[in-house]
Amino acid sequence: MNSSFFSRILMFLHIFVAFVLMGGCAAPTDSTYLDDTGYEVEASPKTVASNGFTYPISGLTSWSNGNYGACGSYYFSGYCHVGNDLIYARGTMVSSIAAGTVLGVSGTQNAVCSSGWGYDSSTTSGGTNTCNMSVAVQHYDDDGTPFVVVYGHLVYNSSIRAGDIYIPGQTIGQIANWYYCRSYTSTSSCSGGWTDGADHLHFGIRPGTTLSYTGYVSCSVSQAASASLPTGCSSSSFTAPGTYMNTSGRNWVAPPSVPTLTYPITGTTMSSPVYLRWTNGSGTYRSHILICMDSAFTWGCVNPDGGIIGVETTGTGASRSTSYNATLSSGITYYWKVQGSAYTDYGGWGSYSSARSFTVR
Repeated sequence: MNSSFFSRILMFLHIFVAFVLMGGCAAPTDSTYLDDTGYEVEASPKTVASNGFTYPISGLTSWSNGNYGACGSYYFSGYCHVGNDLIYARGTMVSSIAAGTVLGVSGTQNAVCSSGWGYDSSTTSGGTNTCNMSVAVQHYDDDGTPFVVVYGHLVYNSSIRAGDIYIPGQTIGQIANWYYCRSYTSTSSCSGGWTDGADHLHFGIRPGTTLSYTGYVSCSVSQAASASLPTGCSSSSFTAPGTYMNTSGRNWVAPPSVPTLTYPITGTTMSSPVYLRWTNGSGTYRSHILICMDSAFTWGCVNPDGGIIGVETTGTGASRSTSYNATLSSGITYYWKVQGSAYTDYGGWGSYSSARSFTVR
């Protein structure tokens, strides 16, 4: 061992500390979140329509019906389309139009991609050789009217699960290559074989709270795109997305006021599980707790459900939570803060409380 060796060790430690202080392995802060694909996104939506909803793709400036209602020879023989196909390149980021909760994910990984959302072929740029997926998310108008959005033809991501919560403008995923069918064995078992089409986001709207991944419905009539389906052809309760978005209520409710932490006070040493308490701000519907190992809330953060880093409490409305029990590692100082969301999440999240710290004995 010589002085040169110890100098190199000391230099490495300096670099590591600088990396941590500069936000290496960063988790969410007050203004950004890491979504389930690992992309960092701003909590504030970047492109907002006049009705207060965030456009799902950067650069969109209006809501339209697109090819909704196209049937038969204008779509696929024997079917009508119940969404708007937004043509964008593979890899284009798709974001949530409002705060909402994932109802489910359709992305069956089998020989023919039987969920119907196509195939992200690895023979083309960026392809993952997986079946594409759709994500059904529950949203609300400002008067509390529920509707489900189907975000379809996205690159498969196994980490997205029912119950995950999105904030306005948060990345859901990215547009996949679009081959409408895949077969590992023979194209004969895959109706039509591999057919390459224009990569796109399927944007479908179904008023209500029912989970559905439908992108098309059976219909023997041919017609060009229309805001309504032909007589006798059911839309499965899906509606023309542009018409709905242009006539629905505004997606805006004032965010709740800032919550106040009540226990423990900073400097407290306590045994695990720890018991955290706070008072919600007015207008709070649901609470979000961030518990991390540093005062900048950049690492060692509690993330029990694998979704947005932090803890979404289960109590809502009149039963909204004002406490949380956490099982944490001993000998570590933790920092925590709380924020609230407005009614049924669609008003967005308010500001965080001031932070406190405690040590687990």
